[in-house]
Amino acid sequence: MNIVFVYSNDYNFGIGILCAVLKAQGHTVSVVPSRYSWNEMELLAAGERYGGPARASRVRQALAADRAAVIRDVLDRKPEVIGFSATTDFYPWSLEVAQGLKSCADVFTIFGGAHPTFLPEKVITQEAVDAVCVGEAELALPAFLMHMMKGLDGRPCANFWYKSGGSLVRGGLMPLIEDLDSLPFQDWQEMTQGMPRFRGSYGVITSRGCPFNCSYCGSSAFKRLYSGLGCYLRRRTPTSVMTEIRQAATREPIKSVGFVDDVFTIDKKWLAEFLPLYHKELGIPYRCLIHPEAVDEDTMKLLAETGCFAVKLGIQSVNDHILRDIIHRHQSLEKIRQIAEWAHRYELEIVVDIILGFPDETEKDVLDALEYCASLRPAGVYQYYLKYYPGTDILRQVRERGLITEADLALIEDGMEETYLAMPRRFSASQQKMYGPYGALFHNVTMLSSKVVRIGRGLRLIRSLGWFLTWREHPWQNRNVDKLLSQ
Repeated sequence: MNIVFVYSNDYNFGIGILCAVLKAQGHTVSVVPSRYSWNEMELLAAGERYGGPARASRVRQALAADRAAVIRDVLDRKPEVIGFSATTDFYPWSLEVAQGLKSCADVFTIFGGAHPTFLPEKVITQEAVDAVCVGEAELALPAFLMHMMKGLDGRPCANFWYKSGGSLVRGGLMPLIEDLDSLPFQDWQEMTQGMPRFRGSYGVITSRGCPFNCSYCGSSAFKRLYSGLGCYLRRRTPTSVMTEIRQAATREPIKSVGFVDDVFTIDKKWLAEFLPLYHKELGIPYRCLIHPEAVDEDTMKLLAETGCFAVKLGIQSVNDHILRDIIHRHQSLEKIRQIAEWAHRYELEIVVDIILGFPDETEKDVLDALEYCASLRPAGVYQYYLKYYPGTDILRQVRERGLITEADLALIEDGMEETYLAMPRRFSASQQKMYGPYGALFHNVTMLSSKVVRIGRGLRLIRSLGWFLTWREHPWQNRNVDKLLSQ
């Protein structure tokens, strides 16, 4: 069959592996990405905020032109099946593209990914959606395509919900794929065509699953979905990972590797076997993701000795109540401080994540987080605003506490929850004013010291500094709009 995958302009490891799986079975497979990788609502809000209605109108036209270009590109390939990997943020975009395709050709559409996985009963009701894949697809999708070729006769297919003769057919979940070595390597070349920013780099996942249970994260929801259906935390053998990177390096030079496992350092025994081998035989500089409760000094030293140049570490909040009771991160801020010291000692760049907008958060919490981040002397801070995603425990919490309405929930399930930039209704006017200047301060934390933050707080000047930095810099959301309009 001729299959085209459509997705946002960012690398998608799931589709990369599916391309390899389906090509190995004789299918014709190609991918069509959009030109941008940002949420449309954010782009429209940024256009309005930084340029008024005229700029917002230009953004709207550019987004419509991009969707039209994607539709033309897909139709030119004459597909029989079109697959959408839909996160919640890109679900509305995916639906609009699917509707456009359906209006032009007789094509079969399959929606998979995080959003359809947690809301299959809602996604399958859309007229532009013919089938939904729930959970892992590497075994389920080939089996469903075989079923399609024989004729969809109303029999259930594992991991799939599909429409047949006016009725809905639901298949149960198959167990998790426990032997990750049995899967082919991702089709990196197919996935990175037309994406020059990936040249010279290579991303790889050595494991699936996360042992932690952060309430805002889809990984925890995925773990609950598959409860009793196999081991959730799985890892490839060092030999498999080595072979994949070695083969990739023969196709084109690789200057750096990104290990993008949820927590790369979770298994010290595996690291002790893999990293010395990797350093000896490949020696390519790499970066990885770590967790405060899954790293010690010996591990940090091993990372540095085997070519790691940067680690990314999630902090998310410095308020004990939020960490413990709301987001379920049982971490020690003192341990994180020690990790930062180890990183500096072994000359590793450390980048940290922080999330603003949690329930019960105060301005003091935000300022404490800013001062704490500055004290770590990181190479950078990624600051995000909380969004509620289907299936997550934090969404359950705020519903039970009455912090969101049924109307809010409907927006979330449609992928239409407003971002901070669009002034979401769940942020009060005082919160909106509070968060306004702090984004720029977190983005510029490498220029600040904890002493500067502390003095600024004492003199009540820190908010003014944030507004000054916001004014001085071209905000990153507006830069994304510039990129879109220049394409």
